[in-house]
Amino acid sequence: MPETDRGRCIVCGACWDACPTGARAGLGTRMTPQEVLAEVERDRPFYEESGGGVTFSGGEPLSQPRFVLNCLRECRLRGYHTAVDTSGFAPELVVRQVAELADLFLFDVKCLDEARHREATGAPLAPILSNLRLLAELGRPVWLRVPVVPGVNDDEGFARALVDLTRTLPGHLPVYLLPCHDLG
Repeated sequence: MPETDRGRCIVCGACWDACPTGARAGLGTRMTPQEVLAEVERDRPFYEESGGGVTFSGGEPLSQPRFVLNCLRECRLRGYHTAVDTSGFAPELVVRQVAELADLFLFDVKCLDEARHREATGAPLAPILSNLRLLAELGRPVWLRVPVVPGVNDDEGFARALVDLTRTLPGHLPVYLLPCHDLG
C-alpha cells in the first residue's frame, strides 16, 4: 500500500479514484451551506429547548474555510450558537476570520512536544499553538480538549507541559480530558 505524504495532501480525492484496491474512499455527502442550514433548521426546536447549537467538526473544519465561514455567517443570521471543533492547524488568517463568527472553540491539544506531535499527527505543533494563543488573546471562548492516548500523551511530562501552557495563555481556559477509545 503506498504511503500518503500528508505534507503534500490537499484532500482532493484523487487517490480515492487511483487506488487499485479501492481501499481509499471518501465518505460523506457534498452539501452547500444552504443545504446544511436547511438540515439545521429542522432541529431548531431542539436547540431552542436545550440551549444548544451547531458544532462544526470533521475532520478539520478549518481545512474548508470558505464553506465553514459561509455556514457560520448563515448561523449567525439565524441566531444559532456555534462551536468549531478544531485541531487548530490552519493559516492564521483563517483562524482570525472564523474567530469573528464562531461563539466557541473546542480546541484539541494532542501533544506538546514537537517531535511527538509530528509523529502522532503528521502536522507541526508551532502553528497550532500560535493559533491557540491568538484565540486566547482575542478573548474568544476556548475549551481545551485533550484526547488522552496511552503511550502518546498520558505521562507526567505532558501533564506538566499542559499546565505550563495554560498558565501562559490569557484568560481561564477550561481543560477537558477525553478518554481514548478504540472505535476507530
